[in-house]
Amino acid sequence: MVLDVGTVLKLLRDNIRRTGLPVPADPGEIGEWSRGLGLPRRGEALLYTGALYQLLPHISSLAKQLERLERGKTGRALFRVAGRLSRLAGLASLVARPSRLDVEYSRR
Repeated sequence: MVLDVGTVLKLLRDNIRRTGLPVPADPGEIGEWSRGLGLPRRGEALLYTGALYQLLPHISSLAKQLERLERGKTGRALFRVAGRLSRLAGLASLVARPSRLDVEYSRR
């Protein structure tokens, strides 16, 4: 059985409202890759990364956790209850944590 799409979308929406990002990640991590490169803060050109590489480990971790929930009746029920209690974003940030190695790799 598949997780309720509405609840998954609510999770994404709640994360965006809370942090500006669709998945549970620290917004401060997004620009970490550029530290020490001496890039100017202002200029004629703008480099917009969209945070894709920085979010990949978080997206992967969240997807794995959602797959685990999908496999069991208890997980699906817990997901629905958490969604009704508006606690999904906070719960996801505790459960769907990428490994430090994956985060460091995405920064490089």
